[in-house]
Amino acid sequence: CRYGPSLGYYPAPPKSWIVVTEAAEEAAKAAMEGEGLTMKYTRGHRYVGGFVGSEEAGVGWIKPQVEGWVEAVKALTKVALRHPSTAYAGLVWSLQAEWQYLCRVSPHAGPLLAPVEKALREDFIPALFGRKGMKISDDCRRLYSLGVKQGGMNIRNPCECAPELHESSKAATAVLVAALVDRESLHLGAHADAVKEVREATRTARIEGELEFKKKYGEARSVKVRKRLA
Repeated sequence: CRYGPSLGYYPAPPKSWIVVTEAAEEAAKAAMEGEGLTMKYTRGHRYVGGFVGSEEAGVGWIKPQVEGWVEAVKALTKVALRHPSTAYAGLVWSLQAEWQYLCRVSPHAGPLLAPVEKALREDFIPALFGRKGMKISDDCRRLYSLGVKQGGMNIRNPCECAPELHESSKAATAVLVAALVDRESLHLGAHADAVKEVREATRTARIEGELEFKKKYGEARSVKVRKRLA
């Protein structure tokens, strides 16, 4: 309200939402009406690509997205039967990034993405190999999730990656969050350094984990398999 009009933005209270608990809703209404403002009240609402509100409301916001992604994976599965390279690129470079972003902004995403992982494991990956009904073991699924440089396909398990993505996002935005909470000016240099540091640390940890898995996986296989993994 203080700076908006100078930038051409005029707040519209009837279009605004207040995220509030049920116990505090009456008090919030009284405060807003005392200022002559008519607002909308909710337990949770989408905000800047994420969600603000109760865990229950957040789950209700995530589930329809998961259903849409499952349908998208199944659509790409049909494409993969005739054009595997195109389907693979669409999933790894586009669709996968959508649920990874959700994991970064929501701490509750991991378990809710189980239907997506099921579609990847039972439909999409078998279609890429042209093997309908292919059974994928846990070790093979882990192998396919490795980065391309490690001999994998970079088809990440959304349930397993979710906690890491969320924690790395929190760490990378720590300086920004602190500036907002403390109502201080943002130090862009410190923010950029934090993002860079977390990015490098996360990448290093992921590569080390992938190398460790390859080592253990190869130890139980033949020399021929170990050479392929090298």
